[in-house]
Amino acid sequence: MTLPVFFVVFFYKFTCFSFVHKTYSKRKREPAVLSFDESERRALLHKDWTRYKTKQHNKEIMAVARVHGSQQRALEELRKESEELYQSAIQV
Repeated sequence: MTLPVFFVVFFYKFTCFSFVHKTYSKRKREPAVLSFDESERRALLHKDWTRYKTKQHNKEIMAVARVHGSQQRALEELRKESEELYQSAIQV
């Protein structure tokens, strides 16, 4: 007799959770004690990462704005050529 898949998955997850829960106190680590220099290094690294991601985000926003502007200009040019085509284009 084979068991339904959902039962097997549930049982597996439950068993894994039970094991993890039971052994948590054995596996828990004490927080690492960092030197001042290491904590400073990590703080500076975090600031650098934040600056990098902010610049990346701003570039993506600008790229989307450029594409949107190009799309709007193209639609205006299409409207000048044919109102019917313009209406069809904005319906999609």
